[in-house]
Amino acid sequence: MIELKDISVKRNGASVLDSLSLVVPSASFVSVLGESGAGKSTLLSVISGLLPQDSGQVLFDGEVIDDVPTHQRKVAVVFQDSRLFPNMTVAENVAFPLRMQGVAKEERLQAASKTLASVQLEGMEGRSPSELSGGQRQRVALARALAGNPSAILLDEPFSGLDESLRDEMRHLVLALHEETGTTMLMVTHDAREALMMSDEMAYLAQGRVVQFGTPADILQHPAAEEVAASFGSTLAIEGAVENGQFTCRKLAVPAPGCANGPAVLLRTHDGSVDVHALSGAEANLS
Repeated sequence: MIELKDISVKRNGASVLDSLSLVVPSASFVSVLGESGAGKSTLLSVISGLLPQDSGQVLFDGEVIDDVPTHQRKVAVVFQDSRLFPNMTVAENVAFPLRMQGVAKEERLQAASKTLASVQLEGMEGRSPSELSGGQRQRVALARALAGNPSAILLDEPFSGLDESLRDEMRHLVLALHEETGTTMLMVTHDAREALMMSDEMAYLAQGRVVQFGTPADILQHPAAEEVAASFGSTLAIEGAVENGQFTCRKLAVPAPGCANGPAVLLRTHDGSVDVHALSGAEANLS
């Protein structure tokens, strides 16, 4: 469990995080939404220890870790630009956290191969990062994060540089790995649709504070502030399926009483209403 208590960070006299408090439950997947400048990436930097806060506390499983250096926090970060080491092979990149832990070379390279298989990159061990596509580089970055067996993985807009088809592949892969490993994951994103589909819970940040925290369904149906509602855009469409009166798309689950079982689409319109429509033509209007 990651807990932030009254975290404040100032830069050039301006507040980036302002007495922010947040709890990320153990083994959960939590997404953080917010406009540029809301403090999302700063939040990850504080958790990882890359940036010390001016006040407040960071706790892991109830223990204050403010004086624990970054390399001892057992937290891995996956950045938007992957940040692979260009002078290392793919296997050496993935094995790097184990190298820092003092694991013998043969053992860490074997572990790297196994982790690469989990992200569908078998046979890529000897390649240079420059030989990989953008999607493959992000898979290597994810494998490197997993290799060190971290207690938590922080994802800083990890899919934003990919095209939509690759983004969807990576979303599916990350969720599958989260389910398999049970590792706590906290993801920063600008994509509300992405957050709704991937998250157990979501937080919306504005001006360095948490404006709303809750399940995807709660935030979608009952936004607590105008900026939260605006993050969904004028219209939002998510394809999924209805079974026994409930619409689901990955982790998003919304009641759909009266809607026929089968493929369906959830629509959020400009006036804030949320409707589920069966693709066969039947539809249900949600209040």
